[in-house]
Amino acid sequence: LIILFGVLFTIFIIFWVLISLAIGVYFQEIGFTFLHAILFVIAFQLVVFAIVSFAIYKISYKIKSLKLLIES
Repeated sequence: LIILFGVLFTIFIIFWVLISLAIGVYFQEIGFTFLHAILFVIAFQLVVFAIVSFAIYKISYKIKSLKLLIES
């Protein structure tokens, strides 16, 4: 089970890096500067992280094991 988690986590990280890279390259190709492309990627990361965190926070009220995250 630990090996499966490690493999899935590695695939997720590679997928996430490729999405971020694609966003940066897209904004670079349409004419934004390199700094602006990096800022767009950082903004994307922050927005997605906020959405995922909010979803976990809302779901945690219904799932007993996740309540421990809020209480601690």
